[in-house]
Amino acid sequence: LEDVQGDKSAEYDVITAS
Repeated sequence: LEDVQGDKSAEYDVITAS
């Protein structure tokens, strides 16, 4: 779950930065 969370966190970071 940690791996998935990190992946999603990175993607969410890009979305929020957009």
